[in-house]
Amino acid sequence: MHGVNLISVIVFLIATSVDAEYYDLNNAESLFEVFVKDYDRHYKDNDDRDLHFKAFVNNLEATNKANAEDLESTYGITQFADFTPDEFKNFMDSTLQACQEP
Repeated sequence: MHGVNLISVIVFLIATSVDAEYYDLNNAESLFEVFVKDYDRHYKDNDDRDLHFKAFVNNLEATNKANAEDLESTYGITQFADFTPDEFKNFMDSTLQACQEP
C-alpha cells in the first residue's frame, strides 16, 4: 500500500457514528494529550512521542478532509490516530494474515 491508499484505509477505519467533526489543528497538542490519556499511550522517549504526534496531526488532517468530502459518514479520533503509515501497514498486514490463517 502506498501513501494515498494507506491514508484512505486509515480514514475508513476511523469512521464513527457521531456528527461530523472538524478538528482545529491549532489545538492538536491538547487533542493529542487527551488521546494519550484515553488510549493509555506510552512512548519510549521524546523522539518517539514527537514522531507519533506528527502522525496524529497528519491523521487529523486526513480526518478533516474525509469529513468535509463524505457527508454520509463521520470520522474521528480512534486508537489508530497516532499510527505512522508504516505502523498502520504492519498492523493491517498482520491482521489480514491472521484472518487468512486456518
